[in-house]
Amino acid sequence: MTTGFDGLYPAGTRRSRFPGLPLKFPPAHSDTPVGEIRCAITSVDPRGRLGERSAVRSLRWEPGQRIRFETDSYVAVIDAAAEGKQSIGPSGYLHLPAAIRHACDISVGDRVLLVADLGRERLVVYSMALVAAALWNHRPRLWGIGDAVSRVRLCGRARCLRV
Repeated sequence: MTTGFDGLYPAGTRRSRFPGLPLKFPPAHSDTPVGEIRCAITSVDPRGRLGERSAVRSLRWEPGQRIRFETDSYVAVIDAAAEGKQSIGPSGYLHLPAAIRHACDISVGDRVLLVADLGRERLVVYSMALVAAALWNHRPRLWGIGDAVSRVRLCGRARCLRV
């Protein structure tokens, strides 16, 4: 029996049910030097495991791949590194070490934005508080705050934003 969709997806080519979201910049921002990225949103479990693998898979990082973590202004930056002290777990999941979660103000149960930079073979992890701050800074009027305040500052906890 055919469904009208036969042959649309070659058998065995899909690696993930959710392959991540490709991002194309609008024409006004097409000169942004970010390159090709894949995005996903996931939560952090009590052991620091990120419950989403499509961003890691888009980088072609297999289980056992050695990785190195750095932090920069509440952002976790992960690179493949032969000398890395951590690795991708046996099931292909990434675990954020406690020190990295603490430095990025990410708690158990928090949702994070994963951005896989395919050109640089790098994964960047943003807390939702940081994403909210970036969105607000991009167009404050959309959020009903007005023109008087020009920036959002992060305070001590990931869920706290001050205007």
